[in-house]
Amino acid sequence: MLSLLNNSEMLSSKYKLMFEYLSVGDTINAKYCLNNIPVQFALTSTQQNEHQKYQEYLNILLEFEAGERNIYQADSSEIASLYAIVNNSKGKLNSMVKNILANVDTLSYIEPYIFPDNTKESRVRYYYKDIAYDENRLVVLSQSRI
Repeated sequence: MLSLLNNSEMLSSKYKLMFEYLSVGDTINAKYCLNNIPVQFALTSTQQNEHQKYQEYLNILLEFEAGERNIYQADSSEIASLYAIVNNSKGKLNSMVKNILANVDTLSYIEPYIFPDNTKESRVRYYYKDIAYDENRLVVLSQSRI
């Protein structure tokens, strides 16, 4: 997986690569990967802001690892930093930090349900041109949609 993400030329793959390095405990390569993103990609101002939030999040995670603590042992300043990330980020990072805060702190949010639009639903009907019977089995030789 690391090789596949490392060879990818997509921005989202580099963030996934950083998290893969973290999952195997390789914090040096995780930091290098994240710090190398602005070198590899021409980031827009929005992407630069989001990248800064990823750096803040990585720093918080590395503080936990350095102190041999887990996310449930976060102090008030770390929780405040996580809330700042939630309030100023979008996309996957926002969702990840919201899930952490929902488990660690008192953040509650309601995930919106998106139901499919069933107004255009209809059955597909088939017209069978050639039907053959072979020892109590129905065999359709050709069909076309109506």
